[in-house]
Amino acid sequence: MAEESDSISCEAKAEVLRRNWELPLACVVVALVAVYVGRGTAVALAWPTAFMAIVLAVGSITRNAFPRARQVIVRASRSELVLGADPAITVEQITEAKLESVGPTHTTMRILLRDGGRRWLRLSPSDAASVLRVLGVGAGARRATFALAIPFGRRLVASVIVLGVLLLVNAFLRDPLRDAGTAIVGTLVVLSMSAPFVAWIAGLLWRGRLVIAADGITVKWGPRERFIAFAEIAKVDAVSSWTNRRMATTRVELRSGRSRVLCAREQPVTDDQVGAEARAMHVQLVEAFESARRRVPDAQSVTTLLAGDGRSGAEWLAHLDAVIGGVTRYRVAAPAPEVLAAIASDPTGDIEARAGAAVVLARVDPRGRDAVRVAADACAEPALRDALVAISEAESDEAFANALERARRR
Repeated sequence: MAEESDSISCEAKAEVLRRNWELPLACVVVALVAVYVGRGTAVALAWPTAFMAIVLAVGSITRNAFPRARQVIVRASRSELVLGADPAITVEQITEAKLESVGPTHTTMRILLRDGGRRWLRLSPSDAASVLRVLGVGAGARRATFALAIPFGRRLVASVIVLGVLLLVNAFLRDPLRDAGTAIVGTLVVLSMSAPFVAWIAGLLWRGRLVIAADGITVKWGPRERFIAFAEIAKVDAVSSWTNRRMATTRVELRSGRSRVLCAREQPVTDDQVGAEARAMHVQLVEAFESARRRVPDAQSVTTLLAGDGRSGAEWLAHLDAVIGGVTRYRVAAPAPEVLAAIASDPTGDIEARAGAAVVLARVDPRGRDAVRVAADACAEPALRDALVAISEAESDEAFANALERARRR
């Protein structure tokens, strides 16, 4: 059980999960031996064995199945995360923190670091919530990415329709005089055996991506990408799947009256993991949505100072430098770094105001770039996120001006 003190720090028991490389290596060895034996008399047994070994090897790597784990004491504070005797991880290093799976007794939390490193922690649901809350990297404070899949029911229906048409056309092309009843019965028999397999393969090959952040969600399928701000969302619900009651999907109802169904890509290894990723995605989305609804802008009085108002990137930068000096047409003092950070990270704020606040923050505060990177990590809108990243990395006036150009109103 996590121990907290006024939400400033907490301590909990957890397991740090590591990839089990021994299992896939053993599977590869078994596959190689099976292939060698298959050259002899045991072909019927050897080749299926080799196939299953390769499937298990790939699955154990991609799913981190049967991971190795070590017990640690997790200590979290507002500034850092410490896992046992490992070096401390500062909050600024964390670019993504999400619940990867949610079970009745254990939750798997994945932490992605700015240098590309990853940490997987398995701990109780209450302890996971406490750690994320104390660090300030929970839902709505950092981006969280989930793989999406088309619900199996829809894939099955699509497979039946497409395969059914192809099989019937093929049957009548090969024998135009064939009895229609016989052709339909034969097609149904083939469909009963092939459609579920095709639907399963389609789920492995075709998947989307969901990014949950402070300002909204981004849904991507192939080259198509759509950003949906939380202001456009009216409700987030869980909907049970008719093919498996434990694998619920998430329905996002928009204020326009339309809705989107989001289904997490599931690859359970054990029975306890069935539906775990769907639950994690739903919890993350609901918490981020509720956080956005509760959040009230703290600095509306100065946002008009920061917008571009049709200026070019260079003109906008010159205006912001005047804001820094406190000499502007509005005759007010320059905003404090805390106010600028609040505006830059406000998911309900104007895009240009957020970009302007980020530029001012990066130019006046030595730690301002860290705050801008955090704001970028919590942003799902692609154009604004790219602008914030560019601002956090800009080293010249030209670079700042170019970054502002990216954030101009379209």
